[in-house]
Amino acid sequence: MKKRTLKTAVCALLAAVTAIGFSSCNLEAKSAYDIAVSQGFQGTEAEWIASLKGSDGKDAESITIDDIYESWKEKDGNANKSFNDFLQEYLQVEYNENNNTQQIAKNLTSAVSIYCGLCNVSYNWGRFTYSWGISAGSGVIYRMNDSGNAYILTNYHVIYDKYAQNGELVDEAYDNGNGFVDNSNIFVYLYGAVGKNYLSAKTNASGKQIGYTDTSGTAVSASYVGGSMLYDVAVLKVEGSEILKNSTATQAVTSKNGVTAGEKVYAIGNASGSGISVSAGAVSVESEYITMTAADESTTTAFHVLRTDTAINPGNSGGGLFNAAGELVGIVNAKSTSSSSGTAIENMGYALPIADVEAIAQNIIYSHESTSNTGKIGWASKPYFGINLFAGNPRNEWDEGKNKLVLKETLTVSSLEDTGLGVGIFKEGDEISAVKIIREGTDIINKTVNLRADFQNAILYARAGDTIEITVIRSGKEETLLFENLQKSDFVKIQ
Repeated sequence: MKKRTLKTAVCALLAAVTAIGFSSCNLEAKSAYDIAVSQGFQGTEAEWIASLKGSDGKDAESITIDDIYESWKEKDGNANKSFNDFLQEYLQVEYNENNNTQQIAKNLTSAVSIYCGLCNVSYNWGRFTYSWGISAGSGVIYRMNDSGNAYILTNYHVIYDKYAQNGELVDEAYDNGNGFVDNSNIFVYLYGAVGKNYLSAKTNASGKQIGYTDTSGTAVSASYVGGSMLYDVAVLKVEGSEILKNSTATQAVTSKNGVTAGEKVYAIGNASGSGISVSAGAVSVESEYITMTAADESTTTAFHVLRTDTAINPGNSGGGLFNAAGELVGIVNAKSTSSSSGTAIENMGYALPIADVEAIAQNIIYSHESTSNTGKIGWASKPYFGINLFAGNPRNEWDEGKNKLVLKETLTVSSLEDTGLGVGIFKEGDEISAVKIIREGTDIINKTVNLRADFQNAILYARAGDTIEITVIRSGKEETLLFENLQKSDFVKIQ
């Protein structure tokens, strides 16, 4: 019955669209003279044509857009402004919403394809069987410098496979532990290179396969430095790469204002493992949660995502989702293929919002860089308050400052644990409205909490020694809860 109801609703929608399409074509053509009359011109068509000529009887000379631009530059304050500035002010159009190939080209230079050589292990008939294979994914250059160093963002599930086991096959320096690809088998390629065509088996002296090798000389060596399964984010590190240093690669520019439903976006990634490609679409839903089985194939978790109708395919995982201004707004990680009833679903892809990704990635990078052990894998951690939260009253409100609709929830403390920073400070029913993190007298984060994710992301920026101020509404009054000089023992590791 539900299936039939759904089908009826879809058909009704299609009928409505068809009606709009036909009605929009049912327009009578008007001549330029007709339009002039409708705009107030009085006289015959011959008189109107004559009015188009100058006083000396000559047609107006051709004026180009460049002529108008040069005239515009003569105005006060415009002398040093660019042609793009002129277009935005004079034509008053959001020209970036069109097919800006120059901007897309720059986004392509921050995209990478990732290929991982994985040794899967199975146990049959009393013995272990080892088999090698290559998985494909995508990534985005998050940070880089002129020395060929970089951090690359990707999905956790790109570099992790439950059945992968390095065992005795790789040196300890390359081994990231069971389930993870080892560093000697991570191959990163910049835009323009198709890595799967360059990888061949690598064997040891006895002829046993120990992984893969790049035969093109264009693979960028990278190592895994940390990740979070529950956020589906992993960080790779590149050190002193001559390939990267001598390339046109750039680091992505991350968006600070989120996205809005209907906004144009581009997915750039290693679709089907065939190299970097671009697909375009729009943001369908700017904030929602999807429940999935995590990379270990046993943990069920809810990912905070944005939804898009941009084409998403296997291999896009870990790739960037960019807005029309060229800003990175998300990291692609999933797509829907069918509903609970088995009905095929089209154009429902998902990306982790960049605010979530940056919060967890910077936490991981901090952990990696602050350790004294070379090659130590970092992890994410957060202050443990011992509170359970409930997000209710979902709604949207118009934000005059951002000139957009903003989604909001009321985040309430539903219950407290027996341990944690919040014991004796939080109370049930507290509504969390803002978070501030202070480090050595400077505000690191000062965030209004509109959604649960805002609070979760904010506290990920806290470090030992910091002070956290959390603003709550309690019994109708605003109060500030203070947590000073956090200790390492106040933090818990995030899986």
